Amino acid sequence: MAIRIRPAAHAEIEQAADVLEDAIGWAAERGFESWTPGSFRDPGAWGKGRLREAFDAGGLFLIERSGAIVGTLSLLPDDELFWPGAAPNGLYLHRFAIRRGTSGTGVGDAALAWCEEETRRRRRRFLRLDCLAANPGIRRYYERAGFEHRGDRVVNGMEFGLYEKDVGRS
Repeated sequence: MAIRIRPAAHAEIEQAADVLEDAIGWAAERGFESWTPGSFRDPGAWGKGRLREAFDAGGLFLIERSGAIVGTLSLLPDDELFWPGAAPNGLYLHRFAIRRGTSGTGVGDAALAWCEEETRRRRRRFLRLDCLAANPGIRRYYERAGFEHRGDRVVNGMEFGLYEKDVGRS
């Protein structure tokens, strides 16, 4: 799968938000829980704030295929909210989303492979993430990709599944 993953420019935060909002609608149509609709477009909402934080940290990325933006992800060096006290040996994947029209084309798998390689490049051993515990579809996706469930954590009244992949073994 020929994709390009690159850091987002400040003016592209809205494009990342559009991808995430598209994913929210797609998950809802399939009956899966996801992020709150509008949380990435509303300037005062938590989602927009997280995108700005990721951008400021140099961790907001866009996924392109054939010159079109088809996905987004944030890759960050720490995550005290979901992984408090974790050793500094991992990178943390957040807000990973692919446009619904790209589903099933291998873009998501290629983006995860890029994240694994980036984790190794930064001399980290683990790629970690969280997802809604009540979303069986996304949990199966990460498990098929080789992530192992490491527990659940309640944050802001919501339960999340914590997943980790040892990329040092690859």
